[in-house]
Amino acid sequence: MKLLVIGGSAGGASTAARVRRLNEEAEITIFEKGRDVSFSNCSLPYYTGGVVESSEDLIMMFPEDFKAKHNIDVYTQTEVLKINRAEKTITVKDLKNGETRNEAYDKLVLATGTEPVMPGSIEGIHSPHVFTIRNVVDIERLQAKLDEESTKNIAVVGGGFIGVEVAENLRKIGKEVTLIEGTKQILAPYDYDMVQILHKELDDNGITLHVSATVTAIESKQVKAVKDGKEFTVAADAVVMAVGARPNLQKMPVLKSEPRVEFGLITTTGQAMRIFTQWEMPSNPIICLHMRRAGLHLQALRRDRHVRRLTIFAECITQTRVILVLPASKSSDRMRHARDLTKEKPNALDIPTILL
Repeated sequence: MKLLVIGGSAGGASTAARVRRLNEEAEITIFEKGRDVSFSNCSLPYYTGGVVESSEDLIMMFPEDFKAKHNIDVYTQTEVLKINRAEKTITVKDLKNGETRNEAYDKLVLATGTEPVMPGSIEGIHSPHVFTIRNVVDIERLQAKLDEESTKNIAVVGGGFIGVEVAENLRKIGKEVTLIEGTKQILAPYDYDMVQILHKELDDNGITLHVSATVTAIESKQVKAVKDGKEFTVAADAVVMAVGARPNLQKMPVLKSEPRVEFGLITTTGQAMRIFTQWEMPSNPIICLHMRRAGLHLQALRRDRHVRRLTIFAECITQTRVILVLPASKSSDRMRHARDLTKEKPNALDIPTILL
């Protein structure tokens, strides 16, 4: 069995390692568009504060480690351009020399992960002194800017876990830090009254906090924002955007090839999964999508008027079970006609990927 994994971060690397533990004979290959695989995402902000001394310490395993320890081939700086489902191959491009080639597979895992949200409504959002934190290359770029003597004032946009951790570490190295959050509090999972302790902690450590504020523009030395209808400015030699992440779907190769699968299911793994599934079915079906350990956001539900076909697009975070309930005259009849796709044999459903 030949398994190809697209994406070499947490989801892709752990999937490949798990398959190796289950099957010593499988031929496993990981393709990663970026420079590094299997790095510590959670430790990235702590490199700026000196807690992690070297950027190499952020990388848990190098490609040669995968080969030596798990007999897994890893190709970094390699982009998957297309999935050729009929031939069961993928087209990959080596970004170092520009060469392309096809790789055959028996099973395919998509683990393209997420990408930082960069609101297009903010003027100057793509300026060279605006940074995101997604991987080791990103944090190295930010560190290079911080090392410049002229970089004294930093604006961090977004008060989630990444934003707060970045602000904390930047303050530890003596930078003047302003944290701008769009809602009335940082760290949204916490209750409003409890998070006031954290607001005070930021203030006690010299971090300026603006809540219920919206950034409107980023200029060379300042950030413009609006709060309660009034505009204000924040000095900023560098800006760190940490307003959230979204599924890395636009660049997912399955969407650029032939994603429609009759009586089938395509799933991906990683921080943000995407499900695409489509069935031929009787009219007016009932669809039940169940998640294990995570919520589900139904992105789109579309029915073709001319063909009895239903298309579902959904984003999720972890394991997914899709249940199709066909229409019947009574609810009990509907349930008896329930079809749990995860219990079907892969060959019967023509599933081209591994369902986790």
